[in-house]
Amino acid sequence: MSLFTYKADELFKWLTEKEDIFVVDVRNKKDFAKFKVEGPYPFELLNIPYFEFMEFEKECIAQLPPDSKIRIICAKEASAKYVAEIIYKNGFDDVGYLLGGINT
Repeated sequence: MSLFTYKADELFKWLTEKEDIFVVDVRNKKDFAKFKVEGPYPFELLNIPYFEFMEFEKECIAQLPPDSKIRIICAKEASAKYVAEIIYKNGFDDVGYLLGGINT
C-alpha cells in the first residue's frame, strides 16, 4: 500500500466493522483527554502528540506494532499528515491520515 488520506465516514465504517486498524491520535494530551474517537467495539488507540514525533521519532515509532494498518488523526489534518509521512518513511506501508481532521 502507500500513504493515503481517508474520510471520517471511512473511519466510522472501519470501527463498526471491526477492521484491524491501529489509530494514533497526535493531538496534545489535554485535547485528547477532553474527547477521543470512540467506536461500538474496542480498538487500538494510542495518543502520541505530534511534537513528540518531532523530538523523539525513534521512540515514538517503537510504540507502533509492526505490520499494522496505521490510521492517524489530529485536530485539523496538517499534524496527522506530518506524522503519517514519518511513520511511512520508517517502513510502515499501510498508513492513512484523516482528511480535514477530527472535527470532520
